[in-house]
Amino acid sequence: MLSSDVKQNSLKKHHFNIKPRYIVFILLFVFSWILFGLNYSNADYENYEAAYNDIKYGRENDYFEIGFFALIKLSAALGLSYQVFLVIISAVCLFIFTKALSYLTNNLALSFACYLIYPFVFDVVQYRNFLAFAFVLFGLHYLLDNNSKTVKNVLKYFLFVVLGSLFHLSVIIYSLFFLVIIKRTRILAVVTAVLFAIIVFLIINQEILVNLLLLLHLDRFARYTFDYVYSTFFQYCAVYLFFLFLAVLKFKNNMQSAKFKFLIISSLFLPFIIMNGTSARFIRNVFIIFYAFLLDYKCKKLSEISMQQIFVAVALIASITFVFYNQLCSGLYYDIVLKPVLQCNWLFRKYF
Repeated sequence: MLSSDVKQNSLKKHHFNIKPRYIVFILLFVFSWILFGLNYSNADYENYEAAYNDIKYGRENDYFEIGFFALIKLSAALGLSYQVFLVIISAVCLFIFTKALSYLTNNLALSFACYLIYPFVFDVVQYRNFLAFAFVLFGLHYLLDNNSKTVKNVLKYFLFVVLGSLFHLSVIIYSLFFLVIIKRTRILAVVTAVLFAIIVFLIINQEILVNLLLLLHLDRFARYTFDYVYSTFFQYCAVYLFFLFLAVLKFKNNMQSAKFKFLIISSLFLPFIIMNGTSARFIRNVFIIFYAFLLDYKCKKLSEISMQQIFVAVALIASITFVFYNQLCSGLYYDIVLKPVLQCNWLFRKYF
């Protein structure tokens, strides 16, 4: 009898000792999946639906990369409608993304919550970019610590970049993260500054950049319009510098860490905003890396949390809430991004 009671008690502990943060994460995941998969109208919805039906019914459409094209062909072969395809692909996107995030931080729920504040709704609209970047994010952990800076692990990272590029070619740009192999942070900062200046020069001198893209057979990007949106560029620079300030506070005793180096390299994705507003996705994508690293604390009890950790977390959440309010609560992005994602949902539409 005694051994039986012990077994029952151990089984109870095993099955019911679920940490609250995991419950929070599951609820956030389900909520995000509902907003994403059950959406039926947004800025890109009609374009995706039309392209899906073109491919499904054998009409010519060569816009998508081979990986995304193959997913549509598979879905079409199964006779699925676009909406069912979206429900499935949204679950796949979120699973890969959150699995990748779990490798980068000990605070998965809070990091994911920050992502849902900003820039989640953009990814609902531009979900092909989201899926592609999720593979890049998954590959980042191979570059994370000092033991992983080998040729083998760098190649593993590049493999995930290539895999992501099968769904959206633009993620090739994140190959720049390989610079994390530079051992000294000061040297990395100098290299990053030089590359930043070169990228700005190429973007400002449009003809040189277009010819370079054509030389690399990236004709699709050579056709992009150059709007030169300096105001948006400076706004994102301000947000990035604030994030970097928080990173200096957190990593002040460990600035040689790969995590801090990733945040320095992320500045290289800022200049592309000058080219056009669409290219803001390059820096927007990497916000999740800041969230993961800045909120990466191992605290089992509330009493273990320091004032610095609280300040960094509160400042981060306040800043991204401000960005959300500034970008999405009025104007163009409210009309074509936030409002459709909230209102045009098969489950939530009666509440809005």
